[in-house]
Amino acid sequence: MDATQEKKWFIYIGDHHEGPISISEIQEKMSQGHVTSGSFVWAEGMPDWKAMNEIDAFQSLTQSNAVQETQSAPETSAVEAHAVTEAAPLSTSEVQMADNQPVQVVGGKNMKKRLLRIILLVGTPAALAALYMTGMLNPVLDNPAVKAMTISVSEALRPQLIALSEKVPFLKGMISPIPHLEDVTPEELEELKHAAMQPEGGAPIVALAMSQGDQLMPAFYAAGNVNEGAQYFLVVTGVGDTLLNQTSFEVSRKIVFSKKMAKSEPIRSPDGKSLPRGDYFVSIQDGLPEAAPAQTAAAAAAPVAPAQNVQPGQPSQAPAAQPGQAPGQAPVQAQAAAGQPGGQPAAAAAVPAPVAKKINVLVKKQFFLGGPKDATYQQRLKEYHDRIKAKASAELNEVKQFAATLESQMMATTSAFGKLRGKSPKAVKPAQRKSWEAQKTKWQQLQKQLDQTFTAWTPEVLNRDMFYSMLYQRIQTVAGQLIRLHSIEDSYFTDTKVDAADFDHLHGPKLEELQAGLNELKAKIDQAEKLPPTPRGLPRKEGL
Repeated sequence: MDATQEKKWFIYIGDHHEGPISISEIQEKMSQGHVTSGSFVWAEGMPDWKAMNEIDAFQSLTQSNAVQETQSAPETSAVEAHAVTEAAPLSTSEVQMADNQPVQVVGGKNMKKRLLRIILLVGTPAALAALYMTGMLNPVLDNPAVKAMTISVSEALRPQLIALSEKVPFLKGMISPIPHLEDVTPEELEELKHAAMQPEGGAPIVALAMSQGDQLMPAFYAAGNVNEGAQYFLVVTGVGDTLLNQTSFEVSRKIVFSKKMAKSEPIRSPDGKSLPRGDYFVSIQDGLPEAAPAQTAAAAAAPVAPAQNVQPGQPSQAPAAQPGQAPGQAPVQAQAAAGQPGGQPAAAAAVPAPVAKKINVLVKKQFFLGGPKDATYQQRLKEYHDRIKAKASAELNEVKQFAATLESQMMATTSAFGKLRGKSPKAVKPAQRKSWEAQKTKWQQLQKQLDQTFTAWTPEVLNRDMFYSMLYQRIQTVAGQLIRLHSIEDSYFTDTKVDAADFDHLHGPKLEELQAGLNELKAKIDQAEKLPPTPRGLPRKEGL
């Protein structure tokens, strides 16, 4: 195809552009006087609009036009010029000498019309811009009817403008793909539009806005220069000492972007009710922290089964994992049995810690959610904080009692074991076994009480009802260590095949582990008592 016939050019004519058209059509418009060699054109692949006389494809056209304009220009004598100037008043295109006689006239009435058109085309937008910048148009623009009409027209034209921006790249920075949102504040709507109009390919830029439709169960908008179908996480985290009737809150929702925007589902409490009133941080991020495997309270206090016999020279079989026990970890009774003749002391397997994934937070904002921040909220928050202070004090006393009970039981069982064990399991006399059984009976009564208490201490209950939930979890851990130590010591009296040296190799580390757990528990209790309160007077629990 002849290049002059290819319809790929867009050209500005007056106050609008036309296209796509061919070079031949542009030449025809030029011959009709609609365009000149200085008119701006654009085609796909060009970074911006350029004048025709700056583009190689139009060189022959612009040069021939210049020749035609030169040849067609009429030769005017001084007399003719004088006659013309007498027939019409002087225009701005005339130049006068000192004797007030015109020496040259270019254009005459046609030039006047052209100048008037230029003044209108340039002056009118400039005047409107000046009025807008000085605020003189605000009364008109702020009129509800004008606003509604502007929004209606803009929304009607938005699909066509977006389609045009795909063909004219530089328009992407001027046309927002975000529709008008009635339930978003004007400031946040502008933030959404600005983020969506950022160039693609670089670092993601995301803005966040809250729907004003329902503050009790709010939804959130996100917009940005992200790919179609991109998935991120909306994370809502409560500010602890501002929450009403709750000390902590966090929930996350996956959001998917479509046409540069995403909207979350309404954010509710886990029970489906509205959010507790208070301050929240809301963020958009590309991942969530991996939750550490939690050991249930019941598993931590689960009674240990009797030791299994392992025949000399026979490899021990790894039983199925017990509740709360990591897969591949030998249970206590198997570890104890490994100390029998022909067996090998159990060795702890080194499990590499998972590498933490870096989480990028794209945007983070603070909102007050769950209802109005009024005098009623302030009064109810104070009453709630008073109850929290009393509850935290009672919990610390209870935790200290549990720690003292566990320490006392550890000292009692290890002391009795040390007195009764003898030189080896085979040397234990019936009287010693009987005394151990009496000690064991007392321990089993305590263990039964612990089992009943810990069964009620589910992770959900601790996190929901306990201010110092982490200290109660530490109590469960130490109790589990004490249960395992007592089971190992009991095997010394109940299994005659246990080798004394192998037993000590297993018993010593378990005793040290229990002592370390108790010391850490007591240190954390002491830390909780010494932590300064929050600005609102609430006890702290960071670092526990």
